[in-house]
This record gives sequence, C-alpha cells and structure tokens, in this order.
Amino acid sequence: MMQFEITVHCPELETLAHALHGFKGQTEETLLEPVPGKQIVPEPARTVAPAPTAAAAPTYDKETLVRAAAELMDDGKQQDLLQLLARFNVPSMMALDPSQFAEFGAALKEIGGKL
Repeated sequence: MMQFEITVHCPELETLAHALHGFKGQTEETLLEPVPGKQIVPEPARTVAPAPTAAAAPTYDKETLVRAAAELMDDGKQQDLLQLLARFNVPSMMALDPSQFAEFGAALKEIGGKL
C-alpha cells in the first residue's frame, strides 16, 4: 500500500485554523450571534485572471498525414519522405504511433507538405 503525504503552505489557512480554534465547543447559534461592538465587513471579491495558455500544437489524423505525404510524392519528394520516415524510425506511415502525429505533421510541413 502506498501512502502519500501532501504539505500545503497557505498562511490564510493557518490564520483560519487559529481563529476556528477559539470556537471549539460553541454551537451554531452562538456562532451566528452578533458580537457587540464588532462590525463584520465582507472582503471585496477577488478575481483571478486565468493563466495564459500556450497555443496548442495542431493535431492531425493519419488520413490527413497520408494525403499530405501523397502530394509530396506527386511533387517528386519521395527521398525526403523516406528520410523523414527514417528520422521517426518507422518503415511506413502506417507504423507511426498516434502520439507522433503532431510532430510528424510539423516535419511534413518543413519539407513542403500542405497541412
């Protein structure tokens, strides 16, 4: 059995834990009663900008890659295609792993493929 230990460093949670420690043993009703002389002022809402996303690499399917390769063959670039297949260590495009499609597509573009 594996065990994981996760440590979270969040000063706000520490402050909350200390504040909650003082409420030990109090009921919900006493917690909701107003404290004389103490005004509760809600904090303004904080907005968090979404993290910038990197431009996603284009994805290709095998059919699109084969079509682009066929056009290159028609243009007389058989040798370039053979070198590209060797670079990916595959005997043919049918042997490409789907995880290689994006990189292979980019390489096809480098040698003139229209994707």
